Amino acid sequence: MSRRPQKNRRMAKDEPKNLKLGHLSRKGLLITCTQCDQHGHNK
Repeated sequence: MSRRPQKNRRMAKDEPKNLKLGHLSRKGLLITCTQCDQHGHNK
C-alpha cells in the first residue's frame, strides 16, 4: 500500500529537539541512589 510522502517540517528555534510529547530529558539532573542517598549512582 502506498501512502502520501511525509513532509519534513522545519523546527522552530525554541522548540525542543528529539523529544516525544510528555517526556522530559534527564540532561543536567543529578542521579541519587535510592538505597544510600548519595549522588553519582542509582543502585
